[in-house]
Amino acid sequence: SIFFTAEQSAYIYLIGYGTTTKKVEAIFPFDKYSAYIGKSSEVAIPNEQYFIELDNNVGTDYLCILYSKEPLEINAIVSSVQASTGNFSSRIKTALMPKIVSGDEIRFENSKIVFAAKSNAKTVVPIIVEFKHVK
Repeated sequence: SIFFTAEQSAYIYLIGYGTTTKKVEAIFPFDKYSAYIGKSSEVAIPNEQYFIELDNNVGTDYLCILYSKEPLEINAIVSSVQASTGNFSSRIKTALMPKIVSGDEIRFENSKIVFAAKSNAKTVVPIIVEFKHVK
């Protein structure tokens, strides 16, 4: 399960990538859902209507969570990441380069995926989770 909460209004997007298939996919928002979450709101995946399921391809998979202060053209970002070369992390950074918050402006917690960031000029914080997909 994945739960998102935000102290400020934000837009949340999920992108998936598997090293076996080499396919980049927009995972969230689901159809008829908005990427927008209001201040102190919570989004849960799975919910009553949608869930995320791994395919049958073993290998290394990635989940990229994009936290943004403004709406993003997620399909254009996915296309850019798919068309570029390099590892997944560098491809995400390249696609978001003009909007990505600098790493020295982000403070992460050690025990869970929680961050605080302050940037007046940049609007997107990507969080990339790598995991081994085994049978």
